Amino acid sequence: MCYMMFGVTENEIDDRIVKNYRDHFSIYIDNISPYIKNRSGANMFYSINRQCACDFLQNDERKNNRSEMMALLKNLFDTGKGIFVIIEDKGQYGNLIENLQQVLNGLPEQQINLDLLLENYPSRLEADTAYRLV
Repeated sequence: MCYMMFGVTENEIDDRIVKNYRDHFSIYIDNISPYIKNRSGANMFYSINRQCACDFLQNDERKNNRSEMMALLKNLFDTGKGIFVIIEDKGQYGNLIENLQQVLNGLPEQQINLDLLLENYPSRLEADTAYRLV
């Protein structure tokens, strides 16, 4: 079992931001849009990881990079719109990346604004819930 973290946005993330997070914090932001089957709209899909997202969900601030992750979420959702999700992957989705659009469509959804998302990150966010930013 592993936790996987994804952001779906209207805009592409600047390559300098991606490089900064990779080089300074070992946080990988991967554009997985080309691999999504049955993708709806022109949204961009990003995986946020260190092989998985388990470290980011720990209470230990040395491991969870909370301040860096909060800044990343601000950059990712700079328009105030998008979807943020943490998925507990037990292998039940097959190829999670390919099937991400279908998985998102089947998850419960909660509308949230960016300030509340940041306030609740990470300990008060539920896995397998699509947080739609409004």
